[in-house]
Amino acid sequence: MENHSIILHCNNRKHPTGCLVGCLLKVQYWLLTSIFDKYRRFARAKVRMPDQQFIEQFGVPPLRQARMT
Repeated sequence: MENHSIILHCNNRKHPTGCLVGCLLKVQYWLLTSIFDKYRRFARAKVRMPDQQFIEQFGVPPLRQARMT
């Protein structure tokens, strides 16, 4: 499958969608600055520092290690 869109939505306004998308982008080895730019653009006035800290601390194996497994 290529270029298929998905929709993610938070029902109870607790911001899990932004964290999930940020972590998925991190798994794809996006730069943190790019992830946070996208997060801020969509979160607008609801930007939360704990969400950004969670994304930053989310563990992703180094690229070289990931290719070997």
